[in-house]
Amino acid sequence: MDLISIIVAVFSIIGSVLGAGFMTGTEIYGFFARFGSIAYITIAINCVVFGLFIVIYSIKNAKNEIFGFENHQKNYILYFCQLLITGTMVAGVCTLLTDFGVTRLWATPIILLFVFVCNLVGIRSANFVNVIVTCFACVSFLFVAYDGNWQPLGESKTLVIPLFMVGFYLIMNMASSEAVVKSACVGKKKLQIWMIGLLVGLMLMIMLYTLVGLATHGDMPLILIIKNTWFKKVYSVIVLMAMVSTMLSSAFGAKRLFNLNNLCSSFFVAIIACIVSFVGFKNLIFYVYPFIGTLLAIKYIFGGLIKFAEKKA
Repeated sequence: MDLISIIVAVFSIIGSVLGAGFMTGTEIYGFFARFGSIAYITIAINCVVFGLFIVIYSIKNAKNEIFGFENHQKNYILYFCQLLITGTMVAGVCTLLTDFGVTRLWATPIILLFVFVCNLVGIRSANFVNVIVTCFACVSFLFVAYDGNWQPLGESKTLVIPLFMVGFYLIMNMASSEAVVKSACVGKKKLQIWMIGLLVGLMLMIMLYTLVGLATHGDMPLILIIKNTWFKKVYSVIVLMAMVSTMLSSAFGAKRLFNLNNLCSSFFVAIIACIVSFVGFKNLIFYVYPFIGTLLAIKYIFGGLIKFAEKKA
């Protein structure tokens, strides 16, 4: 049925966004909540633009208008950023595994092997994990909101920085979800693609408005605010799954950075992502994610100028 395929596509795309930063609240605080009530506006901007990105990117011949200019840039910058995002998810998974009692010495090779095998299997493994994660996340967010203490955001002291940050956040999410969006929307009609974009934007908006008043400063705030010990453990497992979903989604894009066969590309992505993870989860979210946004923004600006010059020539 068309409806089922649309729902699967929506859940798959959302799952690629619900990574370590989102599910733990670190990302929600860093890009939205810490700037005060302006976050209510920037959340809406984020969700509307991301929904439009899905539509534009998925419609035939639109891909090169967003991540394109391939004749000049080969999209290596995008693939490199996807590799950094993969490393961030690996760092988050390692952090949670150590909380579960697994030492870093064991956690790193386990994750390395997992990323390597899933990359060999292909994008369908990421889509499957994304759908499962989204189902669990929709239910768990209700419990987090019930167990936590939702607080209205205070007055905003600045307007410019939050707008820049939402731009970085959008670009980062576009980069991490690009391979999944391409896979989930392939073969869909325009009306179906519009429905997918609308539903993804709407669901993300509801999730962010539900959680933004709960996200505070610190590592993994949404886990820390849960009072029920049993649910905290369950939610930690769901967060772990979410990290894995985004890790796989971005890893499949990162594979294209290497002009090698599937085996070698999968191996190098797993190795480099594990090396990047040693920078630390919080450091990667707060410092590397804005760098990713800046790098891709520069790429698009220069790419757009090249495209414009070609049309004028």
